[in-house]
Amino acid sequence: MQNKGGTIVVYATCDSLQRQCEYYERQMASYKKALNQQKNEAKTEKERSSNPWKRLLIAFIVGVATGIVLMILTRKIWQKVF
Repeated sequence: MQNKGGTIVVYATCDSLQRQCEYYERQMASYKKALNQQKNEAKTEKERSSNPWKRLLIAFIVGVATGIVLMILTRKIWQKVF
C-alpha cells in the first residue's frame, strides 16, 4: 500500500482483498458524485438568492405601491361617507 499525492494505492494478490479494494473504489466514486451534486445544488441555490438588495428593492416598491392603493381606496370610501 502506498500514498501518492493524496491517493492511496493498494496492490492485492488475494481475491477477497481485490474485491474489498473494488468495493471501496465504488464507494469513493459514489461519494464524489454525491459531493459534486451537493456542490452544484448549493451553487444553484446561492445564485437564486444571491442579491439581497434586489429583494429589498422589490419589497420597498411593493410596499409603496400597496400604500398608494390603500390611500386611494381610503379616500374614495371617506368621500362617499361625507
